[in-house]
Amino acid sequence: MAIIVVGLFLASLLVGGDQLQSVMHLPSAVGLVLEGTLLFFVLGSDFLARYRIKFDHPIKRAASKEQGA
Repeated sequence: MAIIVVGLFLASLLVGGDQLQSVMHLPSAVGLVLEGTLLFFVLGSDFLARYRIKFDHPIKRAASKEQGA
């Protein structure tokens, strides 16, 4: 079901890019840039959800070293 929704969304984005080209006299690559940006952020969010970055606070790290020593 999600594939159908995403397919319709990308198709409407492609048609919208053509409309932007004809109405606002923009280059034809505008639709492709929008589509690429959208896909880039989807892939980036999937990557960040899968591999979470943990920041270790220096004070907590020093305190844990002192307790272990």
